[in-house]
Order: sequence, then C-alpha cells, then structure tokens
Amino acid sequence: MRTLRTWAALAAVVLAGPIVAGCGNSTGTGTTSVSLKLTDAPGDLLEAWVGIDSVQLQGQSASGPGGVTLVDQPTDLVDLLTLAGTTRDLVQGVQVPSGSYAQLRIFVSRAVVVATDINGDTVAFALGGAQLPAASAYSPSRTGTLVCPSCAQSGFKVNLPGGSVQLQGTQEILVVDFDVSQSFGHDAAASSQWIMHPVMIASDFQASSTIQGRVSVSGQLGAIPECPAGTARSVQDFVPTATLSTDPNAVSSGTVGADSAYSIDFVAPGTYLMGYDRYAVFGNDTLQFNATPSIGQLSVGSGESATADYTIDGATCKQH
Repeated sequence: MRTLRTWAALAAVVLAGPIVAGCGNSTGTGTTSVSLKLTDAPGDLLEAWVGIDSVQLQGQSASGPGGVTLVDQPTDLVDLLTLAGTTRDLVQGVQVPSGSYAQLRIFVSRAVVVATDINGDTVAFALGGAQLPAASAYSPSRTGTLVCPSCAQSGFKVNLPGGSVQLQGTQEILVVDFDVSQSFGHDAAASSQWIMHPVMIASDFQASSTIQGRVSVSGQLGAIPECPAGTARSVQDFVPTATLSTDPNAVSSGTVGADSAYSIDFVAPGTYLMGYDRYAVFGNDTLQFNATPSIGQLSVGSGESATADYTIDGATCKQH
C-alpha cells in the first residue's frame, strides 16, 4: 500500500462548490485557505474511473454536528490510474473557518473499472449506471456489476493525520490518496461482479517537500529490453519509491519522465528509505528491475528538496 504517494504535476481543475458556514467543534479565529488534491498509486486494474459527488470536512469530533462542505457538485469520472504520477485538484483555495478538523467524508455513487478475466477478455464493471468514458483506451467485450456498500449513503470517512489537523494560517493543502490496489477486488462468488471498498488516506502539508533525481541505465545493461517482444520499454517504466522511515506503509512513488528525471512531490518532511518497484506488469509479461539508488536513506526538511539518483543494473522480461 502507498500512502504519501506520488505527485509530479498538478491538474488545474477546480471543482469547489459553495461553502457552508457551520463548523462543528472547530475553534480558531479567521479563515484558512484549503486546497484538496486527489492522487493514487497503480493497481492491477486496467482502468478505474470514479466520480465524486461531494466532500465534507468534519470538525474535531467526528460525531459532532455541523461541518464544512468543500464540494457539492458531482465531478466527472476520473481515471485514478492516471493520477499515479500527479494529483487532481478537487478544491483550490477555498476559505474555511480556522480550527481543528478530524475527518473528511467523501461520497461516491458512480464508478467504472476495467479488468481482464481469466479468459483474457476485457470487462467493464459499473456502479450507479456509470458509462465507460469515451477517453477509455479499452472496448470491453462484456459488462459486469461494481458493488459498493454505503458508497453514497454515508460516505467514506477519511481520518486526517494524527487524528486531527489544525487549519490555521493562510494556506493548507490536504492530499487524499485513493489507493486503487486496496480499494477494488474481484468477487470470488460472482464472476460478473467486483466489489469496491475505498481505501483513502489523507496527508496534510503546510510546506511540502520534494524528492527528485534522475534514472539511468548502466553501461553493462545498455538498454531496457522489450516487454513483451516487439514492445519497446524505457526508464519511464521504472518507478522510484520513498518509504517514510517511521512508517513502512507510508510509501511515495514517482513517475520518470522522457528526460529520465523523476520527482516525488508533496512528501511530508522526514527521513525516507529510497527504493523502487521491482516489477512492471504488462498483461502476461512482467518486466523485473534490479537497480541501485545513489543514496539509500535521505532526509528532507519542510519546503525543501533532496536528491537521489538511480542506476538500473538489470532488467528482464518474463512471461507468466
């Protein structure tokens, strides 16, 4: 599971609705500008499209009255897998009463996932009558049902870091990681059905930090092999990771660009263990990497950046 994940560029999509004045159990004076960003890490699905109906910011006590509505207009369907190296702005610069907040509640009623069945056929599983967007790269041979208990009724509770976040000052950024690999699973009892239990983790940044560097191929390896045969691969298929030393589940990952540079943005200040994803799966073929980071552990301060480069020493394509 990846939590504090991967952000290389910010989409300029602002979907904020009007703000409700009520704020249960929050204390403070003035207002704070709040931005809410959505991100994700890659999973085993081919595509995972989700539409968010509304987002509420709850006060210090999750059971207390009131709160602030951050989003009250449904978003369009967003393919979460495209957020593996970026974020999408759900709310940008909205003024909310300063104070202590414990939780976000995110309501979802529409979603479509695309997966491959045991026969190798592409299947679309839909929730709430959602249609696979025209931007999809797939033409499923059949459809199925995506089940999500209480998706829209009670919303999904996303606890804020440390149990609560003090929104105070001029600007605050909350990043919600919608973890695809943990949120969707095939229903073993029904081949035409998938189940959605969203796993979302929020991170809070007043002054975010960045880990960056470059990825190169060793002279001994020469080049990344084709995988499968006839399909060219490059360092862009390599995924660098940074794991917070105090939490093995807090893993951030970056996307390598065409210029061989990567950036893991919006990481919390702290000490990180540098690593990488050993496997990149392409249908029935898996590209296995062996790489060495220039530094195994690094520390990054608030609002600062740190550098770690990677050398890919080996890469092998294997068929399942």
